Amino acid sequence: MSAEMVYYLICKACGHGKSTFILMREQELISPGRLPCLQGLELLRSRFKCGVCDSKNIALEGRRSVHDKLAYVATTESEESVFHKSTCGWMINVASANTISFSDRNAAVR
Repeated sequence: MSAEMVYYLICKACGHGKSTFILMREQELISPGRLPCLQGLELLRSRFKCGVCDSKNIALEGRRSVHDKLAYVATTESEESVFHKSTCGWMINVASANTISFSDRNAAVR
């Protein structure tokens, strides 16, 4: 699985989507030091139904990370100075104009 890709399960009935990383973390399916493979994500897709409309018509969608060349990113609107890895699925919701980038973790902490 590519580090520049962020994968989501998207309901084809209502459009609700959720990061596969978050789903796998919630289900305790992530092992430390191991990234899930595409086959594992496809298996995950086949077992889930939408949490909003209960549809089983779920698609696996991979999106290129918006910030794939940066080590860490944050939003200018963060009141708590939270930063994320550049591959974090949540950051896809943040417009590029509202993004602060950091070359490494130490720069982000400062």
